[in-house]
Amino acid sequence: MSLYKDYQSQKVKAPIDLENIMEEKSAILAEKESLAKQKEAIEQAVDSIKEEESIIEKKERDLEIRESSTKDVEEQKKISQERRIVEDNRRDIEERRWAEEEKIKAIESQEVEIEIKHQRILNKEEEILGEIKHGELREEKRVLSEKLEEITVLNKKFEDKRQELAQKRVGLEEELKKVEGELAKIAKDEKSVQEREANSKTVDEQRKAETERRDIEDSRRDVEEDKWSLVEEVRRILEEEKDIDKIVSRGDNIKKRIAEIDTLLGEKPKEDVISKPETRREEPVIEKKPEVKKEVIIEKKEEKPKEQLATEKKPEPKKEETKELTDMDIVTKYIQSNSSSPEVDLVKIKENQEFFKFMLQLAKDSQENIN
Repeated sequence: MSLYKDYQSQKVKAPIDLENIMEEKSAILAEKESLAKQKEAIEQAVDSIKEEESIIEKKERDLEIRESSTKDVEEQKKISQERRIVEDNRRDIEERRWAEEEKIKAIESQEVEIEIKHQRILNKEEEILGEIKHGELREEKRVLSEKLEEITVLNKKFEDKRQELAQKRVGLEEELKKVEGELAKIAKDEKSVQEREANSKTVDEQRKAETERRDIEDSRRDVEEDKWSLVEEVRRILEEEKDIDKIVSRGDNIKKRIAEIDTLLGEKPKEDVISKPETRREEPVIEKKPEVKKEVIIEKKEEKPKEQLATEKKPEPKKEETKELTDMDIVTKYIQSNSSSPEVDLVKIKENQEFFKFMLQLAKDSQENIN
């Protein structure tokens, strides 16, 4: 069977199997209920028979007391005959009770068999629900992985943007400090003018102070406008920085959920995708560089024959093997290695995007398990 047919059958088979299981489960529960009702009816009949038994047993005890208390032979003989009749009646009652008790035993035996079937059905139901849940988790993981890749790309772009915003905000905050300083100086000047205005002795002195005060108030208004403009711009930048942080934190939440899904699926967790850009910065180790230079220097000092140099250059084409495979290459390789009908599946991955993504996820998981 091709991987595509297997993929399609899995999507359809599990729900149908679950529906069949639910029907079987319903039939078994109905049978259990029927047996329980039969057993209850028989137990009620047994209780009724036991009441008859207790009456007969009382009669028998009364006859035994009468027999032991009389010395008359004829009376003893009469009582003995009555006792025999009571004993026979009790035996009939016991036979009836035994028959009913056998019915109960038979029903209990049936109940055991039914319960075994019920447990098997429950096991199948759990297995199918597990398969469905497994498929849902795989699909969730696939969707989350795509979102994570998008966020990773955005995160790389946002690194420069975040730095740019931070630098701009710091600059604006410095300007705000200067503006606050200007406002403090204006407030001081205004206080000085107000004191002169209050202490003015002539109309001209008072008018001059009032004119200066108006100029100071106008200057303060202009500086305050600058301040509010700067404050608003800083607020806007902080909001933008928060938005970027939210996107990054969303990526962290997605990574946690993917790790949870991997645990539930019993699979090897994926590498931290978002942290890859940071690890790349740390990759160049200073100790490695001198080792490479030393090897190059040694090769230059050793004057090797041209024939030997020619043979050493041959392995260079291997660099082509380091080319990064595309998603299509990965899926194609996986299908060629695992499908019984690769021709069909290779066509279907081009026609059905959902199937392509499903195969890509399987291929990546397979590579991780090998590693």
